[in-house]
Amino acid sequence: VVQIVIDTGLDLGKYNSLLQSCSTRLESSDDLRSIRKLVATLKSDTRVMVESSRQTASALKERADEIDLLRTELDRVRQEAVRDPLTGLANRRAFDERLAESLDDSLRQLRKICLLMIDIDHFKKINDEHGHQIGDKILQFVASVLKKNFKGKDLVARFGGDEFAVIVENAPIAGVRKVAETIREQVSESTLKRTDTGEPLGTVTISIGYDCLKPDDKPGDVLMRADKALYSAKQNGRNRVELFRS
Repeated sequence: VVQIVIDTGLDLGKYNSLLQSCSTRLESSDDLRSIRKLVATLKSDTRVMVESSRQTASALKERADEIDLLRTELDRVRQEAVRDPLTGLANRRAFDERLAESLDDSLRQLRKICLLMIDIDHFKKINDEHGHQIGDKILQFVASVLKKNFKGKDLVARFGGDEFAVIVENAPIAGVRKVAETIREQVSESTLKRTDTGEPLGTVTISIGYDCLKPDDKPGDVLMRADKALYSAKQNGRNRVELFRS
């Protein structure tokens, strides 16, 4: 683009010099033949300049289109870098970045932040009995339930394997528990079948542990508490929601 602009500037400079030269010669000449020759020269060079300007405009449009395509591709690559390809949720990298932002003192003072850790119960058994393709479908199903129940600035992420994490902003802890219970019920009450045979997959359940960010938290503190709460939910029978208790 810069080279196109430079070349156009050079062409305009040459054309301007020609105009000045012709103007000077016209002012000092009274010979009709010379005047006609100068006019013919001006016409010819003006046509060349018009065509050059047209080509320049076309080249600039092509470069602008290329830049737009590159921007679109860059946005796509950036999105892929922070998305889990199977579920379409944010990935662990995006989750870690958002959690780090949440620990910023200025943000901490502006909004209340809670963290939920969610795990599919007996997921290994599901994979062993039905295969990994069905396991992937279960992951996508749970992800869809989570996406349906969290909106706005809340971040829903696939934490890894059969585990999910949600960062919830500006919600009272009682409200967080209510949403967590709703998600648990929606998963456990769903009737899931194999699409190829219609065979029921049995009841799929999830366990959820949660806690909220505290003023003196260091990176990983709230994650550790929510994970311990999740462990308690598993230990206490699964298909449960547990708040961290020290």
